[in-house]
Amino acid sequence: MNKHAIEIQKLYYGFPVILVSFYNRAGIPNLATLSSSFSLGNMICLGFGRGGHAIGAIREVGQFVVNVPDRNLMEAIEICGYSSGAEHDKFALSGLTPVDAVQVKAPLVAECPISLECEVSHLDEEGGYVIVVGSIVQRHIATTLLDDQLHLKNEAVDPVYFVGDHHDRAYRYLAQQQADQKGTFLPARNDVVWR
Repeated sequence: MNKHAIEIQKLYYGFPVILVSFYNRAGIPNLATLSSSFSLGNMICLGFGRGGHAIGAIREVGQFVVNVPDRNLMEAIEICGYSSGAEHDKFALSGLTPVDAVQVKAPLVAECPISLECEVSHLDEEGGYVIVVGSIVQRHIATTLLDDQLHLKNEAVDPVYFVGDHHDRAYRYLAQQQADQKGTFLPARNDVVWR
């Protein structure tokens, strides 16, 4: 495989699009579209631009919800990404529905199949960005994504991925109903014990 060493400003190699919901200091719910996130166990990390409305509200309130939309919500994803929460009520603008959370003071998005209630653990500012490290305190998963034993049906999850560079960015989608179990591609070997 030939490769080029290139100089580019950004590279999005495939991050799930999320809708982060929160209340501002006045108790008004709002949303932000994000693609910079990862989670490990009960820890979640989000990346925000330093001057945005969402990070200001999350900094003040200290709680938020990470909502994972599917491809049926593309219009809402873009509305929330192309408008400012300082100027608009993005729930009203996008037609999404805020629902009370169980453990945090932040709304869930009713239309998103996965919602994670979170509390801010700490903030780290780096250049023009703010990294939010949070604790996941409650998970909500649509019944359509769960089997009879309340285990996640991996093949049913339909996230939207954000890919591209500084020149052009796009959305990518998974093929639904297709998933391979972890370990499926390990070769049979006598000299290695796969863990």
